[in-house]
This record gives sequence, C-alpha cells and structure tokens, in this order.
Amino acid sequence: MEARINVSKIALLTTVANFGLYEKTRSYQPPGIRKLVIDGRGGMYGLDSLFYAFEKLPLKGVKWLILADEDVLFLENKALTEIIEKMESGNYTVAGVRDGGTMPNRRHNPFVPNTFFCVLDYESIATIYSRKEIQKQQYSNPKEFTDDLNHLHVGFDANSLYEPYYCFFLWLKRKNHKFLFLDADLLHPNTDELATKVYNLDNNPFLIHTWYARAYGKNTGQTKRINTIIDTYAPDSNDQAEEAEVYKDKFFKYKLGLRKLKKRIQNKLGKVL
Repeated sequence: MEARINVSKIALLTTVANFGLYEKTRSYQPPGIRKLVIDGRGGMYGLDSLFYAFEKLPLKGVKWLILADEDVLFLENKALTEIIEKMESGNYTVAGVRDGGTMPNRRHNPFVPNTFFCVLDYESIATIYSRKEIQKQQYSNPKEFTDDLNHLHVGFDANSLYEPYYCFFLWLKRKNHKFLFLDADLLHPNTDELATKVYNLDNNPFLIHTWYARAYGKNTGQTKRINTIIDTYAPDSNDQAEEAEVYKDKFFKYKLGLRKLKKRIQNKLGKVL
C-alpha cells in the first residue's frame, strides 16, 4: 500500500474454510497491512462471519476492513489504495462487486455486493452497528432502491434474498450509506464459467476470484482448475508475508447445530399445523 494511506488503519480479513488453499494465496495478499483470519471450518461464513467480526475481533483503530476469501488472488495492490482513497473522498461506506448483473454465475441481487471481496468503512459502520436491526432487514420492496442498472450486462433478480448476509448491506442502504460498485467479468469466458476477474478504477484487472474454495484438495477437477489459475496469473509473491492473527469461535459448530435442529423442529410443527 502506498504511504499516503495510513496502513495502520487498514486490516484484511479472510474467513477460511480451506487452509490448504489459503496457504497458497496468502503470500499474494497486500503486504504491510494487518491480516486476520476467522477459522471457518466449523461452518462459519457469510452473515455469521460478519457478526463475529463486528462483535468479537479486536479491531480498535481500524478504519478500513477488507474482506477477501481464500480463493482470491491479488494481482496488484495499488488498486486497493485507489479504491480506499475514492471511498474516503466520496464518502462511500462499501465497495465491492454486485451479486447480480455483473458476474454470469451470480444473477441475484444487484443492489448488494458479494462478500468474496469487499471493502468496508469499518469505523463508520461500527458506530451504528446493531445485530438486532440488521437481522430485521432481510426483505425486499419493489423499486425501493434507485440505482441505475441499465448498464448491467448480465441478468439479475432485483428482489432476490438469496444470501442471508444481504440483510447487512440492505441495512446500510436503508440508512442511506453509499456503495461503490466495481466491474467484473469471467476470466476465461470460453472455458471457465466460474473464475472472475475484478477491475480496478482504471478498468484493469486487479484480482481474480477462482470460486469453489471448499472443493480445493477434495475435487480433482476444481483443484486442477484453481492451481492452473494461480500458476498462470500469480505475481511475484511476498516472501515475507505477514502471519495472520487467527480467531475461532470454538462453540460455533454447536450453536449451528442447535440452530439447524430448531429450524427442523419448526418446519415439522409447521407441517403438522
């Protein structure tokens, strides 16, 4: 990151379900900034990961929180500096890629970003953060938002509630926070319907999202596909990559199990009634 950005106020958070893949991509993460990991092997990801970050992680002093999955390969780091600068000057709270209308494999809600890569003004959000408020926002109202979607080249569902974490971003939109949306496209449109390249503010690719991190090391085809992308596109790695601070909710898998049990019981009771 460049000197004009106060790197001590930036942190990069990765919720990791596949540590084998994370070990391959970690050295390409932007150097010089704080790295944090949430151990997601117990089923924590998405909305649960966001709640854990805002409620449990030691983020005092952090202004900008970058979310990046373990299957994100950073190609260059200047773009992050420029995105954060634009967010700061333009009073944006969120930057990311729309989860509908941009990526051919994601035709869901175009008003919110997918969390595979996202930049949050953590400091601003933390001052108003309320789990109870957020949990009440998983609904859609036709024509509620006024984003101009005419330029989108992929189909979408403006009323989609496909991902549970949408409520976090819908909450921010309903509080009139500004979103900076980045362009993206398939890396190899003729041969790979998954891998996505994300463009910086100058319309040049600055990261690749391979998708299917959970399949890495388990599915031969997906493992080969991801390794080929890394081998082909990875820039010079940071051999002195900072060790990440690793955090884990040891009781989460039990909480998740109880949640699923409660839902099954409610569904059964609903059918009986």
